[in-house]
Amino acid sequence: MNNLEGDRVGLIAFAGSSHLHCPLTEDYSAARLFLNMMDTDLITTQGTNLAAAIKLALKHIEKDDEKYKVIVLVSDGEDHQGEVIDLSEQVRDLGIIIHTLGVGTPAGGPIPIYDAQGNRQEFKKNSSGKIVTSTLNEFTLNEIANITGGIYLRIENQVNAITPLLKAINQM
Repeated sequence: MNNLEGDRVGLIAFAGSSHLHCPLTEDYSAARLFLNMMDTDLITTQGTNLAAAIKLALKHIEKDDEKYKVIVLVSDGEDHQGEVIDLSEQVRDLGIIIHTLGVGTPAGGPIPIYDAQGNRQEFKKNSSGKIVTSTLNEFTLNEIANITGGIYLRIENQVNAITPLLKAINQM
């Protein structure tokens, strides 16, 4: 968000369901505030429903042919519902680009929970107390980006990981 000028941004939190966390706005300070309030407890429904998140985003994107429309999807790429590829084709037909940012590793791992100071407290657990693991599905995220004309980036702990995304958005 620090590199945007005049673009509207919004935030959708999702797991097994989706929630509009911050409606589209040009107020980056407000959007940053909402972003900083996001955590793994925001959505209590377990799983990953990529299609629900995209459908919710589509409900809030204006049908204006004069402007570029971009969704930046940050996820592990697990698609528990299995309808996101078909939905991506519909999104492409609407002229909307989805850039995807993959978080996690293909080998999988537990999802850490941090306190307000950024210290890891424990790992996310399901309703039966078992530790939830997340596995990066790069194929799905890459496919979504390819279908819609976006780019896929795997996000790790490297500096400037999203520079290609920022460059693509700035060139629009």
